[in-house]
This record gives sequence, C-alpha cells and structure tokens, in this order.
Amino acid sequence: MSVVPSIAAGVSGLTMRTCVNSAFAQIYSDMQGQGATAFTTGGAAPAFTLTPAPALTAYAVNQRFSVTFNAAGTTGSNTLNVSGLGAISLMQYVNGAKVAARVVSGMVSDVFYDGTNFVLLNPVVSGASTVGAFRNLALSATGSSYAVSVSADELVLEDANNNYFTARSVAASISVSASKANGLDTGSAATSTWYSVWLIYNGSTVSGLVSLSSTSPTLPSGYTFKARVGWIRTGPSTAYPLAFQQYGRRVQYKVGGGNLSAMPVMASGSAGSATTPSWSYVYLSSFVPSTAVAVTASAYVSNNGGQVIFAPNGSYGGSSSSTNPPPVMIQSSSLYENILFSLGLESLYLYYASNNSALVLSCLGWEDNL
Repeated sequence: MSVVPSIAAGVSGLTMRTCVNSAFAQIYSDMQGQGATAFTTGGAAPAFTLTPAPALTAYAVNQRFSVTFNAAGTTGSNTLNVSGLGAISLMQYVNGAKVAARVVSGMVSDVFYDGTNFVLLNPVVSGASTVGAFRNLALSATGSSYAVSVSADELVLEDANNNYFTARSVAASISVSASKANGLDTGSAATSTWYSVWLIYNGSTVSGLVSLSSTSPTLPSGYTFKARVGWIRTGPSTAYPLAFQQYGRRVQYKVGGGNLSAMPVMASGSAGSATTPSWSYVYLSSFVPSTAVAVTASAYVSNNGGQVIFAPNGSYGGSSSSTNPPPVMIQSSSLYENILFSLGLESLYLYYASNNSALVLSCLGWEDNL
C-alpha cells in the first residue's frame, strides 16, 4: 500500500486523483483473480470453459473469477475448465452442505477455487421447500385428440439435489403422440394405460411430460427439475386420453367428451349379501390411478328391493349393524335412485355387497395424492 503515499507526495487536487486512479487501474489489470471482470463461459453444458485474460498458468487455492454462464447446466455434472488446465467440478453450498451446483443460463456468480472444486459463491436460491406445491392447478383433455392441457399460477419443481424452482404463469400443452418435452418420455403411447403427467424445467423453459412411471420419469436432455401434477388414462380404442377435468387434487371424468359417452362402469347387479354381510370387491386400477386417495362414485338402484353397501375394506358390518355399520348404504325407496358418494381408499379395492339386482356402480372421478 506504499504506492499511493509515494504518488501523493508533493501533489494535490486533480493531479493526486489522477495518479491514484492510474495506480488502482494498474493493480486491477495485474490481478489474476479477475475480480473486476465477468468473463462469459464457453463450451457446451455441462463442460463449461473459461478463458480469462491474462490466462492462468496453474490452479491455486483462493483463485476467484466473476463468471457469466452461457447456458443452463446439467444437474450433478457441471464442470469448469479455466485456461485449458483441466475440468473441475462446480459445486455450491445448500443448507451448509457442499452439493453439485445448479447452473442457470445467463446467471452471474463469483466462482472460487477451494483446492478441490470451483464453488459458486452466489448460488441459485431455492424459492420453496415443498415439491408439487401449487396455486390454481388445472388439467384437462377433450377425449378427441392426443392433447393434455396443464396450467397453474404457481408450481414448485425440484431437482435431484433438493433445489427448488417456482414456475409461474404455467401453460403447457402435451401430446401423448409426441416424444420427450411436451410428449411421452419413452416409447409409444398405448391404449387403456395410465400415464403420469409432469411439469419439467431446464433452466429456461417449463414443459410438460407424460410417463409410465409415477416417481421417476425419463427427463429429456437438459431438464433437471420436475413435479408430478396428475394422471391420464388412454382410451380403449385409441391412445387419446379419456376426457377429464382436474382442479387441484380433484379429478372428474368428463362425460360427453370425444371418447367418453358415459361414466366408466365398475360393477353391476347382485353380489354377496348386504345383510350378513358377504363382501365382493371392485379392483379400481382401471378407474383410478395408483396415487388416488379417494374415489367418487355413482350408485344407481331401483325399487326391486334390498340394500347395497360400500366400504374401504371387508371388516365392516352389514346393513342391519348399528355398532359397525358400512360407511355407505342405500335402501331403495323409489322407482329409481342414483346416489353420489366419495369414499377414502385404503387400497385399490372398493368393497361392496348388493341385494339389488339393478345396481350399476360407476366411477365419476378421484382425489389425487399430489
């Protein structure tokens, strides 16, 4: 720091100011840390390169660069190669732990070499801590095409390192006949099949995705963030999704859609005994997805006598039990009756017994465990 006093000796005012500025400009020009300049990376993600001037001759602890990233990275594998000296892993600290860095296109960060890794000193901050949290989530399909529409005011997505991204003003159109982003993750769409619906993010774009997996879809290249938002089931004759409307966690089949002229029938006629009881059951896998926590059903009966009962398991009493009655019971008292009920599920089985030969049990929809 002796430079400034020696320059300042015998001068004052504008002359002194000019000399000081000149001295600091020279210091900055000689700094290997490049703290005054933001260099833009080159290369293709996740193998980023940096060519500072002057060039590095060797890596050394405490070297520091201001870096602008030219592209979005790939979670878990981003590296930085400075002056051709070799690729070094990019890391960041999250909740006190050093983890693989998340790189967003256009982000600016100081990068510090700690002797092992390049550490982002200005990492991307997570905006939330609950994947799948949403506001005004809606999904739909008309039943007359391969298209699925997804919208949300806000939706939280997560990557493999527990980093979070809040997508806003989401509007995605997914085609079951397409591949990768805004399509099917792998393979070709099949009929009468459940596909989970996802929103995914690659650092710049929010897209949709459908997958056979309920937990681990195959993400397209560059996409690292994801959140499941629902399910579709394809029709029996074409792979068009069955017509439906979803708001939040509640899903309803849409009768009158292109491939759905009536609610799907789950069971009909007499079965077992509602008085004893002697239970039958409906396996729900063709009517609600594996993550459903409740089913909404319609039970039609006529006045030809007898009761119909429904329960989430077979341990409930019959229609005459006052100490362990079934959760849902119908006693036909008019020419025609149609009862709508929602029942929480304990498995993918709905237990029922029917002393009414006219019973028609249909599925209206479900509640999803998002």
